[in-house]
Amino acid sequence: MIATWHPSADSVDFQPVSAYPEPGLLRWHDDGSLMTEAAPSGAYVEQWRLMPGSRSVLQHHVVGTSPRVSLYVAGEWAMYVRDRVVSHDAAVPLVQQVREAPRALAEQLVDCEFSFARRADDGYVVEHSTLPWREGSLLHIGPQVVA
Repeated sequence: MIATWHPSADSVDFQPVSAYPEPGLLRWHDDGSLMTEAAPSGAYVEQWRLMPGSRSVLQHHVVGTSPRVSLYVAGEWAMYVRDRVVSHDAAVPLVQQVREAPRALAEQLVDCEFSFARRADDGYVVEHSTLPWREGSLLHIGPQVVA
């Protein structure tokens, strides 16, 4: 199977792709709990694991549009995604844009959040995040806790 990523108004890219993205070759392993994605050029290999307790309650909520904010829920797991508030040039590597920008703009260019959380008694607790200070806290969307 081949995956091709198409940017859209709903997409959020933590590290925007270069001007030359390539498709991913997808292969499910025998027991269905692991999928490998590999670039035909060999530039990357990713392994995607099925998380225990993720097969029920599949939901996607668009929480905001400026910036784009989405919440994905799969059973015991949730992913909160918030785009940066400023536009970036997809043809120029993000690291180059940050190096060349004034400090305030550089901070906005890297202010993009992906937080991965697991259900607990009082809501979803962030286990991993692109914003490390969020780890260990309850997942909030605006003033409310995701329950």
